[in-house]
Amino acid sequence: MKRIIFCLSVAIAAVSGLLTSCRDTGKELKERAYELCRYIPNYGLKPEMRDYMTEDFYAVLEEAFATPAFSPADYEMLFLFTTERWRPEPDYEILDVQKTDKTHARVIINVKEKIWNNDEEKDFFIDDDGSRHQIVMEKIDGQWLLADVDGKKQEFEAYNAACRKEQSWIRCMEEYLTDSIAPYYAPADISIPSVILVCYNCDDSMNLRFWCDYWVFNYDVHGDTLVTVSGGNHPGCMTLAQNGDSIRVLHFEQAEEGAGHTASLKRMFGDEYVYYERLKEDDSVLEKHRKESIRNYAGRHHLTITRYKDYGMDAVATE
Repeated sequence: MKRIIFCLSVAIAAVSGLLTSCRDTGKELKERAYELCRYIPNYGLKPEMRDYMTEDFYAVLEEAFATPAFSPADYEMLFLFTTERWRPEPDYEILDVQKTDKTHARVIINVKEKIWNNDEEKDFFIDDDGSRHQIVMEKIDGQWLLADVDGKKQEFEAYNAACRKEQSWIRCMEEYLTDSIAPYYAPADISIPSVILVCYNCDDSMNLRFWCDYWVFNYDVHGDTLVTVSGGNHPGCMTLAQNGDSIRVLHFEQAEEGAGHTASLKRMFGDEYVYYERLKEDDSVLEKHRKESIRNYAGRHHLTITRYKDYGMDAVATE
């Protein structure tokens, strides 16, 4: 009798598993894929997307979106996943769903984009055919989650690794400015440099060259506010030596002062001088980098800093 009950239990479990498998490959799996499409981060990563992505996919994206972008191409990669334009939410169509194993499924989707027609006061599709993309779903704890979009996970892992390396270079240059340039100015409680990257050359595996708009800011700390005491601008080119994880500044060529200033900048920056000028003319660029440098410094030193204040100016929030 016990053997019969055991056999029946095994049979019921097998049928239940078969039904679950059939359900996963049918209508409910397709509906889940359509629901997950709404959480593809085409216009930025939002906290509510975490519940619809695998933990590792969200973590990779979170790191990427938290890393400062270094070029317009980075912004395009970060914010336009399955779209090509900054438009209203795209329209998704599920073309095919195939389970590749018990916990993974490949989904082919078609994405149509809309734009607003002012004359007719309504959205209309700009491409009748749309564009095809592939998403991967993974089943975790009985729930299907978004695990990848067009191989973006691997792309962003490589991007994050490159950004971490670039940040280590920036940190090395900031430390050089703090130790070697800031002491020439009036002393203050702390020094927080800002490095605005124009271009760099890493063709030589040992020596790295960075053409940047370098700034030094010495601040006194007044509660949660940094008050600027002294500082200055030092555009030029730093040469870094890297040996494994060890990085140090070998040489810092600064632009000449006085009448030869512009000529020396043009000589150093070459074809990138136009880009340097554009960055220099946009006050928001320096403000953005100052805020970022202050936030990073405060985080490393466990400080609560919410504002900075230049002489004769209103305080500026760091967020």
